[in-house]
Amino acid sequence: MDKNGDGVYDPMKDIPGVPQADQTMWYVANDLDATKVLTLSGSTPIGLEMQKTIWAYNRVGALGNTIFARTKLINKSGVELDSMYVAQWVDPDLGYPSDDYVGCDTTLSLGYCYNGEATDGNFATYNLTPSAVGCDFIQGPMVKTNNSIDTAVFNFQYRMGYKNLPMTAFNFFISGNATYTDPVSAVYSGTGQWYNLLQGLVGNSGAPYTNPITHQTTKFVLSGDPVAGTGWIDGSIAGPGDRRLAMCSGPLTMAAGDTQEVVVAFIASRGTDYLNSITALKNDVKSEQQVFHSLFANISPQISSQVSTNGSNAVISLNIELPVIKFLGVPSK
Repeated sequence: MDKNGDGVYDPMKDIPGVPQADQTMWYVANDLDATKVLTLSGSTPIGLEMQKTIWAYNRVGALGNTIFARTKLINKSGVELDSMYVAQWVDPDLGYPSDDYVGCDTTLSLGYCYNGEATDGNFATYNLTPSAVGCDFIQGPMVKTNNSIDTAVFNFQYRMGYKNLPMTAFNFFISGNATYTDPVSAVYSGTGQWYNLLQGLVGNSGAPYTNPITHQTTKFVLSGDPVAGTGWIDGSIAGPGDRRLAMCSGPLTMAAGDTQEVVVAFIASRGTDYLNSITALKNDVKSEQQVFHSLFANISPQISSQVSTNGSNAVISLNIELPVIKFLGVPSK
């Protein structure tokens, strides 16, 4: 937040972090520890640096129920990376982890988890209707189009002649299921299974999915409407259980030294029942997408009040915090 408005970051005056966010966290990681990389996937390091920025707002409504996470990837391998995909993998564990379903909305680039039953013991403890949780590819990786009418968001700015890829595949995992289980770890075959999943294929076999309703191949599993009970929805393969999901986007190419970034919004919503929570979630996702694509210019003022007394008179103080929409880029070394 550029407190003095001079366009320069002053550590004695300005506030680091995402402007107007109530909390920002940041960390950096890389894949250069071969032992850890081999333990996870059975493959050797590529040479990627990841910078993660996580921020949120202490507000009511959809924005207050959302956590934003920006992943910046820098290709420090020294070589071009082609046919590359990115994914947001999530193990949601909504309430009790053993009664969940998952699904996706391709129009919103949204993957979500909802309760597979009307009640959930963990929610019932607090006398709450089960919520639904989702992760939204609010800003996919940026690719060049050479079309002047295309625009993409990158580093909180719009760029002409580019576009952000949407969610291009949605995949899921069923704990303990032989066909739809997680990729194996610490052996190279697990890398191949992950690459299948990134492309919207069955991880174990690399076979395409077939939508049992339309009988057409698809890269988006469980893309039906659980509220209306139409299309391909969870439950057709197995009953409620421990689910995981992966939202994928690609392919793309990263030149040596190139940078990509992806922003995912994690959001939780509660409706009148466990299925209506999905409706509430999608409505909230639409709201936070509007805020993000305005580059946070559409954040409404935060108003707080305080009542005090002055003799026989009551004094009401209003504090209105107007949104600050100016972003500062801090040069790297």
